[in-house]
Amino acid sequence: MADIDIRVRGNTGRITLTRPEALNALSHEMCRTIDSTLKAWATDDVVKLVVIDAEGDKAFCAGGDLMGIYNAMVAGEYDMPRQFWRDEYAMNAALFH
Repeated sequence: MADIDIRVRGNTGRITLTRPEALNALSHEMCRTIDSTLKAWATDDVVKLVVIDAEGDKAFCAGGDLMGIYNAMVAGEYDMPRQFWRDEYAMNAALFH
């Protein structure tokens, strides 16, 4: 995925957010990708440590992509924002665990 660089080096799983022009705000696809990566690493005996960082000097991560959510709602697409928040909170739970 273009907005995230995911790799494993040694025993470290590393996720780099690569969307500095949007203050690394998380799109729905980014949340799903991070969540599935974290779940895969949770059962991977090689990955012992997870590092998340970001490109750019202004922000680590501005949170959810509110412009994407706003644009969907203006277009009358209410299911996308609901699914985004559901998936984003699942990703947060995976980070916690």
